[in-house]
Amino acid sequence: MIYQLEADNRLAELLLLWRREMVVGSYIPRWVKVFSDTEERFAIAFTINPQHPLYVPKLSLTETAETIATASGALGSCKDYLLQTIAGLVDCGIRDRGLLKLRDAVALAERSRADGSQS
Repeated sequence: MIYQLEADNRLAELLLLWRREMVVGSYIPRWVKVFSDTEERFAIAFTINPQHPLYVPKLSLTETAETIATASGALGSCKDYLLQTIAGLVDCGIRDRGLLKLRDAVALAERSRADGSQS
């Protein structure tokens, strides 16, 4: 997915994007080539920094789902971010099987937590 910033407010929008994505330093911004149906362009991609102290490689699906089910921050819950990402992709005609599987695993983790807290 490529977003083009309007020329009139490109700098202000880029600064907002930069502040949001670079707030904890977990990403490395990179210039990448992107392709549309008719042209090649350059864009900024925010890629994960595997050296960042908060980066956790190779969690299982269950561990990832349990984390997403309980994690939240100043901008909202991780689960909401996942669901909004899925909805945004669906709006663009994209059905990401991996994210849907993760969504289902998060729902299962929530049910398991609820069942465990009722015992």
